[in-house]
Amino acid sequence: MFPRTLTYYNNKGFFLFGPRGVGKTGWLQRTFPSDLYFDLLEALTYSQLLADPTRLGERIPHGYSGWVLFDEVQWIPELLNEVRRLIESRKR
Repeated sequence: MFPRTLTYYNNKGFFLFGPRGVGKTGWLQRTFPSDLYFDLLEALTYSQLLADPTRLGERIPHGYSGWVLFDEVQWIPELLNEVRRLIESRKR
C-alpha cells in the first residue's frame, strides 16, 4: 500500500472521493479510529437508515463532538439532509 497524504481541517466536514479499491475506507479507519463510523454496506445499518434517515440522530450520542463518518453514503442521499439538520440543530 502507498502512504496517503491528505489534508483536512478539524472543524470542517468533507467528502472523500476516489475510485473503488484505492484505500478510502482504510484511510478513514486508520485516521479516525475512535470516531463514529456508519458503514452503509452493512445490511442492518443500511436498511434502518434507508427506511428512516431521522434515526441517525438516535445513533449519535447527544453532546458528541467527534467525527461522524459515512462509508458509501451515495446509497442513501437523503441521509445528507439529515446530517445537515443535525449539525444545525445541535449547534444551539
